[in-house]
Amino acid sequence: MGNDRTSTDLISLVHLPQWCVEQPPLGIAYLTGYLESKGYRVRQVDYSVRLFAELPENQKHFLDSHFHLNWMYDDEYKNVVVPVVEPWLQRWSEELAATADKIVGFTVMSTSKNCTLDVIGRLKKMRPDLTIVLGGPHCTRYEGGMQLIQHPDVDVVVPDEGEQTFHEYLQAFDEGRALDDVKGLLFKKDGKVVDTGVRDLIKDINELPIPVFSGFDLQHYRSLSLPLLGSRGCIYRCAFCSETVLWKKYRFRSGENMFREFKQHSERLGVNGFISSTH
Repeated sequence: MGNDRTSTDLISLVHLPQWCVEQPPLGIAYLTGYLESKGYRVRQVDYSVRLFAELPENQKHFLDSHFHLNWMYDDEYKNVVVPVVEPWLQRWSEELAATADKIVGFTVMSTSKNCTLDVIGRLKKMRPDLTIVLGGPHCTRYEGGMQLIQHPDVDVVVPDEGEQTFHEYLQAFDEGRALDDVKGLLFKKDGKVVDTGVRDLIKDINELPIPVFSGFDLQHYRSLSLPLLGSRGCIYRCAFCSETVLWKKYRFRSGENMFREFKQHSERLGVNGFISSTH
């Protein structure tokens, strides 16, 4: 544990359907590794894969990629998805409300936005004291970040690279400091949205702690491999792709750094398969 331990007892980082059930979410794994290196305790929750494990065989297609649009569009989500997954939505909300957490962070994909806002709405009714923080691809400035922060149940959005920003936010939260000086945040103040500006990207991603997957139920994922980050960004600048807009520049990891990750996951988790990924 690091020396920056604060009064925030425990933080839940939550991934909701609909998204890939092949492998655990890499973004939460990296954020967990970073926060744990600063002394925080993190609970990793992937309700997408839990739903996949618990749905009867004739309904598991709800988590397949060809079913994405039913989760994305409002009418389909309400009329097709909710009637099937309602018991899980309520149970997940109750589980999160029953924790001692002060802050719950959700990673949001375009395909999980509706489900996330649904669960948050239920959760806030049970625990209005909870602070809800959103991050992930759908929260970026070019995507839905500004729209999400205007939702009444959302307190903070991290539209930029998450590790440093979220850590500094937690420090400010625990110390009761204003958030205005924490770069890379969207939050509400006196009924208005405050944007603290774009945070510079982490220069050397080799300095990031190795991602942590130990809180996920690895046996429930379809693949026996873990996602492996080789780089953030891309050397190309294709007009149709979001990578350049999201990451702005290409940063890569060294072979030595990646080997250390292979070795650690193999020794601690017994995993020997990896699939290269960008994050």
